[in-house]
Amino acid sequence: MRRKRWVCTGFLLFFMFFLTGCIRSGKLDEGKIPCVIELKEVPKEFETLNGDLKKVLRIEVYMINEQTQRSYSVVLNEENGFSQDASLNPGFYQVRYCYASPSYFGINVDSIQESLVVGAEGNNYLGLTITNLTELSKYFDWIKPSKEILAADQFSRLAQWKGELISLKDIANYVEFTCDRQVKPYEQITLHNPDEQVWIAVLNGTEQELPWQECALMSVTVKGSQMIFGKGAAVGQPLSGIVHKEDGVYGLPDAFEGTVFFGADLDRTEAVYRNESSGDKITIVSDPKGEYIISMTYEFAIFE
Repeated sequence: MRRKRWVCTGFLLFFMFFLTGCIRSGKLDEGKIPCVIELKEVPKEFETLNGDLKKVLRIEVYMINEQTQRSYSVVLNEENGFSQDASLNPGFYQVRYCYASPSYFGINVDSIQESLVVGAEGNNYLGLTITNLTELSKYFDWIKPSKEILAADQFSRLAQWKGELISLKDIANYVEFTCDRQVKPYEQITLHNPDEQVWIAVLNGTEQELPWQECALMSVTVKGSQMIFGKGAAVGQPLSGIVHKEDGVYGLPDAFEGTVFFGADLDRTEAVYRNESSGDKITIVSDPKGEYIISMTYEFAIFE
C-alpha cells in the first residue's frame, strides 16, 4: 500500500477543516480499548546517531476517525521506543499521513495498513515501516564523521562528502550542476543541485563571457547533512555543540546576523566565523529555536 505523501494541499485542507470546526482533536487516552501504534522494525542505523541527533528524530502519524470527525496525532521517538500505546473508542481510524522529521534525515515512512481498526474483533494495531531502508543505511554511513575531518581545522577548506574526504574547491567534481548559458563579464550566479541540497556561487571576474566551470568559486552552501565540515560540523547537528564559547567546537562566533533574539523562536539566526589570514568565512544558520543547524555556507576569499 502506498499512502499519500505529506503535501501542502493536504496541510491546507486540514487547517481549513480545523478552523471550520469540522475536525476536532481527539486524545490517545479517551477510550477503553488498548491499541498500539509502532514502527514495526526500528532500523539498527538509528543507533549509529549520536545522542543529540537521536533526541530530535521523530515519526508522526496523523489519523482521522471519519465517523466522529476527530483527529489524532501520534509521535514516535527514541523516548517511547518508537511505539505508542493508546486507549481509544471503537472505530476505524484512517491514516492520512506519516511523516519523519527533521527532513534532512531523508526518512520515508509509510503505514502498513490504511487504518487502525479498534474494537473487540479488530487487531487494535497499526504498524509503520520505513520504505527507503537501503538508501537510508548508506546515508547514515555518510554522516559519520571520519577521524580526518574531526581533526581538520574549520578553515582548512576540507570537507567530508558522502564519506570521502575532499577539498571544498573541488565540489563541482562530486556534485553535478547545470547552467544553460554563459556567465556574463563580472557576473555572479548561483547554481543549485536540489537532490543533493548543495548550492554554489561562482563569479566571472573577466571582461568576456565564460562557462560557469571557468569562473571563480565563491561559496558552497549545504542544507543536507551528507557534507561534514572541519571539526565535524554538519547540518542537523545540535547548535550548542558547534556554536558555543566553551562547549562548541567552533567556539564563539565573530558575529551574529539575522535576529538579535538568538534562539527565541522568532527568526533564523546566523553565526558567522571569519579567518583573518585567508579571508574565508563560515556562516551557520540555525532553526528558529536555535536547537540545530539547518544550513552551512563556506565562503572563499575572492582574491587569493
